Amino acid sequence: MGLPHDNAPPTVPLEQLHDSVAGFRKVAITCANWAEGLLRGLVRADLPRVKIESHGELEVSVLGARDEDLAPHFEVLSETDAPASELLAKTSLSRKLSRYFKKAHNLPQHLRDVTKEDRDTFWVSSPVAVELSNHKLVPREVLYLMRAQDDTVEALGVGYDDSARGDLAQRSFVKVARWIANRL
Repeated sequence: MGLPHDNAPPTVPLEQLHDSVAGFRKVAITCANWAEGLLRGLVRADLPRVKIESHGELEVSVLGARDEDLAPHFEVLSETDAPASELLAKTSLSRKLSRYFKKAHNLPQHLRDVTKEDRDTFWVSSPVAVELSNHKLVPREVLYLMRAQDDTVEALGVGYDDSARGDLAQRSFVKVARWIANRL
């Protein structure tokens, strides 16, 4: 997780994941507030009669996990047409992903229970291309939990990241954020 520097991907131990994600979220909120204020100022200057309303937020966060135990599950996700929800019925994958999501986002219960209890919550997988250390470009999948929380649409993603630069999360984030924003 984090931004790539040189060719060595930055990593965060699982027990420090929540604090790291909270730090990134704090920076994202500060940047979003700055950009919104700037945009409002520009609109007010050119179109003073236009009313600007805020109807909610979009939050997309992605974890690029370098956990070898996750690799076979994500290979299956890449090689099958089965929906993500079917793959999550396998308790081993569901348990492993629950660990990551709980550490990063403090989800209140097991992931299987989150989607059962909230009809507006669902799973989706998203393909992304990454470059390996041998310079081959390969497809990888990121598994997202999509849910509405108050006035926020959340997309929480996890994927097995074996890319050379540790940029699976960054590449996937941009793609999914655009995909969701175009549908809101």
